[in-house]
Amino acid sequence: MGYEAHEDLIAPARPSAHPARLLGGVALMALLFMTFSYGYSVLHRAFVGPERWDVLSDELARGATASGVLINLYLLGLLIAALAVTLPVVHQRSVLGLIGPAARFLRQFRQVVAALVLLLVVVMLLPGDETVAPDPNMPFRRWLLLLPLGLLGLILQTAAEEMVFRGYLQSQLAAFFTHPAIWLGVPSALFALLHYDPAMHGAN
Repeated sequence: MGYEAHEDLIAPARPSAHPARLLGGVALMALLFMTFSYGYSVLHRAFVGPERWDVLSDELARGATASGVLINLYLLGLLIAALAVTLPVVHQRSVLGLIGPAARFLRQFRQVVAALVLLLVVVMLLPGDETVAPDPNMPFRRWLLLLPLGLLGLILQTAAEEMVFRGYLQSQLAAFFTHPAIWLGVPSALFALLHYDPAMHGAN
């Protein structure tokens, strides 16, 4: 049985659905992302100077400061840029096609946001464990000023990951392989492997 919304997503992928082309696309996207990221680092280093860049590089690696976290989030915009170049070159399709029809996308986005806000309210009202209570590490006013930047950064980060793993990989695989275990399993496994970091998370 087909799923109409999913069919809208995978139809543009069918003309270029061969796995070899997908591998080439992934390789080009990764190369472009690394190139764009390197170009960013060169420009930023030239702008702030070597000494400040050394400090900032450490902040970026550890994500221990607000600026380090924000830059890491916004850098994923370069992944969307790499994907936007790769898709027309390798697959002759637009990056906007990865999210499906605009009207449906906006309607479902609003529905999901409303559900998440409701879930957040319910979770916040539940009694919690004091050992995992948030520990403020900056003045409330500064946190409030950074909040819009942080929310935009999170939207950019999640959009980049969804467009790559669910929009690109899933649609190209589903256009060639009919079994859901492949087009659902492979992107999910790759996503998990890229986030697997025992050194940081321990047994979690």
